[in-house]
Amino acid sequence: MNGRSFWALPGPESFCDRILGNLVEGKSVVLFLPDRMPDGLKRTVMSDVAREAPDKCFYELFPSDFDPEDSPLASLFRFFEVKPEKGWSGDFLSCETLVQSESFKNGIVWIEEADGQNIRDWLSFLRKYEKASRNIELTERTLFCFCVVGLSPESVEIKQDVCLKFLPWKGYVDFFDMLLYAHWNFPVISEGGLRRELAVNMAACLALWDPEVIERLAESSFLNTLSPYSVLEEMGRERGWDVKGFEPCWENGAEEGRNGRLKLHSAYLALSDGLKELNSRIWSGQSTCLLPLIEEHRLSLIGSLKGNLRLPFPSCYESSITEAEDLEIGHIWFQIEKGDLHVTAQQKKRISKLRRLRNVLSHQQVAKPADIEFLIGCGRDFPDGGADKIPDPE
Repeated sequence: MNGRSFWALPGPESFCDRILGNLVEGKSVVLFLPDRMPDGLKRTVMSDVAREAPDKCFYELFPSDFDPEDSPLASLFRFFEVKPEKGWSGDFLSCETLVQSESFKNGIVWIEEADGQNIRDWLSFLRKYEKASRNIELTERTLFCFCVVGLSPESVEIKQDVCLKFLPWKGYVDFFDMLLYAHWNFPVISEGGLRRELAVNMAACLALWDPEVIERLAESSFLNTLSPYSVLEEMGRERGWDVKGFEPCWENGAEEGRNGRLKLHSAYLALSDGLKELNSRIWSGQSTCLLPLIEEHRLSLIGSLKGNLRLPFPSCYESSITEAEDLEIGHIWFQIEKGDLHVTAQQKKRISKLRRLRNVLSHQQVAKPADIEFLIGCGRDFPDGGADKIPDPE
C-alpha cells in the first residue's frame, strides 16, 4: 500500500479532530463504531494527543487487563494501583477516590474490545465518573476514550453530559475522501493516465465510505476494477453478509447514511438482489471519464472529415445544424448509412463503436470492458483478441 493513512483524509481527520477537541476540553468520549472500521484510529488519536497534550499519559487497556468478576472501577483500581491516602475516610472503592489518586491523574485511557456483557457496566461507570471528574483541574483530570462497537448511541441507556460526549462514526466520509484515497492507492499505470483515472473513479464510486473496497480493487487487476463483481462478492462472503437472515444496518457495516439517504454497501449489493444499484455506481465511475473522452473523439473525427460532411443537417429542433462541430456521432453515422458520407472500413467501424458506446453510457448502462479498451486505445490486457471473449455483466 501507499503508506498514507485513511485517517489523514479530510473527513476522517475531522472525526479525529473532534475526539481530540473534546479531550483537550477535559471531556471523556464514547466512540460508537460499526463492526468494520479502518485500521489506525487509535494510533492517530495517540499521535494527536502526544502533539497537542504532551503532558498526558496515554494508556491502552485490553480485555486481558480486566477480571470478568470485577467491576470496571475495581479493575481500574488494580491496574493503576490506587491506594488510600493517609487520613482517608469514607468509601474507598469509589469514583471520588479514583479521580484524586496520584497514580491515576493526568492520563487518557483508551478502552476497546470490551465484550458485550461488560459494556453496560462500563457505560454506567462512565456516567458516575463524569460527575466525579468535573471538579478536577484539567491538568490533573484523566479522561476516557471508550469504544462501543456494533451499537448505536440510541441503543444505550446513558446520555451525554457536561464532561462526557458521544461521537458516532457516521457521515464523516464523502466521495472526495474516497477519490483521494483511491488516488493514493492505485499505482501509476505505464500505458497512460486514463486507465488509472478510470480505475480511481470507479473504485471511489463503489467504495462510498469503505476504504477496503478501494484497497481490494487496487490490489487486483485493471479488468477486475472494470468488472468488480467477483471482488465485491468475495468481500461480502468474508464478512458473513451472505448468511441467511442477515439484515444490513449501520451497526454491522453494511449500511450508511449518504446525503440524507441510506445506502447499502457495494459488497452486500453484489450478494443480494442489488445489481441495478451496483451497476449504477459502476456507470457513475465510467461516465465521469469516458463521456469526455468520447467527446474528444467526436471532435477529432469531425476534424478529419471536415469538407465531406453534409451541411446544413436537419435537426429535431426548429433550426438545422450549420456548423460541423455541432454534429453528434449519430448524425455522422446517419450520413454514412444513407450514403451521403464515404469513409474507410476502419473509420466506419470506429464510428460505429463510438456511437454504440455513447448510447450505452447516455442511457446509464454499464459499458463492456472490450468497448472501454477500444475507447482507451490500449488492448494489452487482452492478448490474441481476448477482449471479445470477456463476458458481459449479467
